[in-house]
Amino acid sequence: MEIDWSNVVTGGYLRVYPKLKCRISQYKRDGDSFKIGRTRNPTNRANQPDYSEYDEMILLYKTTSPNFVSEVEDALINDFREECENFNRGSGGPLGEPPYFIYVVRRRIRKQVRQP
Repeated sequence: MEIDWSNVVTGGYLRVYPKLKCRISQYKRDGDSFKIGRTRNPTNRANQPDYSEYDEMILLYKTTSPNFVSEVEDALINDFREECENFNRGSGGPLGEPPYFIYVVRRRIRKQVRQP
């Protein structure tokens, strides 16, 4: 799976949350299927078998605070509960030393090519 590290934001929860929400809204508008999560090792997480059906992992947020990463994840999942594929809410989390990341994995919608 491809990992996009290019637009990770840092900072306090209240300052970054509107930016993160806006970015996830774009995936919703694109019609992509997505899941929101948190990890301290994006490369390892992206290579887990349960993520093999996704095309891309986009890192959104990086923090050293386990409280911030948990609050951001919970709030995003709550805000996008109708659209995201998070069935195991709160089952994972960052274990170990920081930094911690919030990510979105997405499955891009593939357009059907019509045959003449």
